[in-house]
Amino acid sequence: MDTFKIDVDPDGVAVVTFDVPGRSMNTLTGQVMRELPDVIERIRSDPAIKGAVFQSGKASGFCAGADLGELGGQSGAAARRARRRRRSRRPMTARAP
Repeated sequence: MDTFKIDVDPDGVAVVTFDVPGRSMNTLTGQVMRELPDVIERIRSDPAIKGAVFQSGKASGFCAGADLGELGGQSGAAARRARRRRRSRRPMTARAP
């Protein structure tokens, strides 16, 4: 994993540091979205972990949101789906395989 670091203290608390390399602010990139299910699975499946705290590796804040540069590169159906999700008034989440 390049964007997350997991340290487990002696009390079983996992401290997950979110730090997108080479950026002044963390954003939700495709890489982050691919790595996040692995982070969650590690927390869920490791019997030594009793709880988790997410923190930013950046002084500027936790996360600015979606990486607009990556979204701008979408075309066709993917861009239309992203626009529909932004317009929806219902809460939505993504499910990773």
